[in-house]
Amino acid sequence: MKRLLHFAIIIILIPFVFVYCGGDDDGNISIKGKVIDETGNPISGANIMVHPEDQSITNEPNGEFYFRNLADGNYQLTISASGYQTYLNIIAVLPGKVTLVEVVLKKGDIASIAGLVHDNQTGDAIPNATVLTIPATDRPVTTVSGRYEFVHLEPGTYTVRVFATGYSVPTMTVVVERDKTTRADFQLTKQESVGLSVTPSSLDFGVDSSIKPLTIENLGSDELIWNITFPPEGWLTVAPVDGSTTNIPSIVSVIIDRTGFPTGNYDLTIFILSNGGMGQIPVTMEVQ
Repeated sequence: MKRLLHFAIIIILIPFVFVYCGGDDDGNISIKGKVIDETGNPISGANIMVHPEDQSITNEPNGEFYFRNLADGNYQLTISASGYQTYLNIIAVLPGKVTLVEVVLKKGDIASIAGLVHDNQTGDAIPNATVLTIPATDRPVTTVSGRYEFVHLEPGTYTVRVFATGYSVPTMTVVVERDKTTRADFQLTKQESVGLSVTPSSLDFGVDSSIKPLTIENLGSDELIWNITFPPEGWLTVAPVDGSTTNIPSIVSVIIDRTGFPTGNYDLTIFILSNGGMGQIPVTMEVQ
């Protein structure tokens, strides 16, 4: 049930509406919901997913949707529809009851950030550089012409960082306005001696482990700058999520919280972005 970071471009957390009294009068229905817009009209054709079951459905013309035969526990509910911001929330399924959810999707914004990434000495475009925002959105990779773009952003202030192997990591703070594209170009400085090493190559927490370390080392003599991202599954946290090192290894704590998750096996991938390359660490755990 691996889900790579992919996350929707915009994640809006909205409290779900849980209204239920009595037993399950709808047979084997576990979650019953409706997707509407801000005026109260139903939205049809929305894609709806529950995780960790990874069940995906499309709702009905009247906006309603149903999930059946789910085990008791907490589930991540993700709802997306064309032209609307993506909804993400954790909901509870209780024994013998139907969880009722009414989700209001907001219209998608068209604010964006775009720019070019070049070598500051040669002026050449730098392709395949990874661009990161804080708060996190998606992670576009520059084209052969060095161009990148973040689209459908919420207006606000973002920190933008660029990671390209063998280059410095520039950071820029930009203010994004509604219905506008904010330009953010980057000139990167070449670094001759930098390299990323991450150990161990995977983390298996089994049924009872809750914390394990990752060691990030620099294989060169220039400064290694790194940043960690991972899917928001709700059961994993990392501290710290960014840092730098030249000679002394960085120790990162990866922490698991199984509270409220149904019995089963869970997995995701941690991504380490750096100017010395990119690392991917598979993480697995089990709930009994």
